[in-house]
Amino acid sequence: STGLLSNNPQQSFGSPLPDNIHMVSLQIFEDGRVGTRFQHMYEVDEPVGDLKNPVEISLSKVLGFPSFPVVEVEEYAPNFVQLKKDIKRWVWKSVDGDPVGVGTESYNVEDKVLLTPLQIRSFMFKWPN
Repeated sequence: STGLLSNNPQQSFGSPLPDNIHMVSLQIFEDGRVGTRFQHMYEVDEPVGDLKNPVEISLSKVLGFPSFPVVEVEEYAPNFVQLKKDIKRWVWKSVDGDPVGVGTESYNVEDKVLLTPLQIRSFMFKWPN
């Protein structure tokens, strides 16, 4: 069965998700793109063994089918309104003069993405027409 027909939050389209990752939402837009959010479900200090550790997932394996591969993926803000790479982060100086609010994330979406504890990441993707 595919993730489209499954009530199991660990099931995706292609490969199953790791036990500590949940597909939070799936939304089909008018232009044919599909938006999805993945969430790491545990905090760093939870007593769940390795499930609290960061985990890497392959978007092409999780979202694609062997005969229906993902052709384009972009990371978005959680509301799917703005590309994550276009978000302007606030930067200010602390009392000590050190910059605060500077993000360290990479916005280039490769096939494999890392989810850290409690992180939610949103992606918009396309399958071939």
